[in-house]
Amino acid sequence: RGQQSMKSKRRRGAGAANKLQYDEREQQILSIATALFEARGYERASLKNIADEAGIETASLYYYFASKEELYVSVMDRSLRILGDNVRRATEAVSDPWDKLECAAIAHCESMLARKIVQVVFHPRFPLEISEGSLKELKRQRRDYERIIRDIVDMIELKENVDRTLFLNFFLSSMNYSGLWYKPEGRLTPAQIASGAIAILKGCAADAS
Repeated sequence: RGQQSMKSKRRRGAGAANKLQYDEREQQILSIATALFEARGYERASLKNIADEAGIETASLYYYFASKEELYVSVMDRSLRILGDNVRRATEAVSDPWDKLECAAIAHCESMLARKIVQVVFHPRFPLEISEGSLKELKRQRRDYERIIRDIVDMIELKENVDRTLFLNFFLSSMNYSGLWYKPEGRLTPAQIASGAIAILKGCAADAS
């Protein structure tokens, strides 16, 4: 929250005429940072790398982000917001719980695998050098997204011996870790991977034989 406040102050300081240019440059930096954090990891992706890709001086990055840690937190926040918006749009008109979960799975996989906008957010561990305050914010961001999926899972009737939290974690794991083995040239599309995972999970349905 504090990082968002500091960013807002820097944006206000840009002046009305330059706010659009500021926002566009900020989004460019976030897109570049997302790709570099995914390709190199947090530790090996330097601010200089990001600045070079953006065509600006490293010192200029501090006008947008106070540190690499703040930039990382912002990348995660932006990516999860995009993912959440994609899932909401894909599921809002769907009433059947299983169909809704499948639409959510497809939106999740297509966002992560086909568009490559959010893969970085599902690394199993956060960087070790992240501060406690930022770690708390990163966990909050992830919980906010998982709550969207949990609300759908809560609509599904499961067998009595199926733990709902375990089911949710299996669903998220099957989506998130597909990025480790997915190949764009492979025989399955992101949507087919998502639908296949749901077909497997349907074995947990209350009315499954």
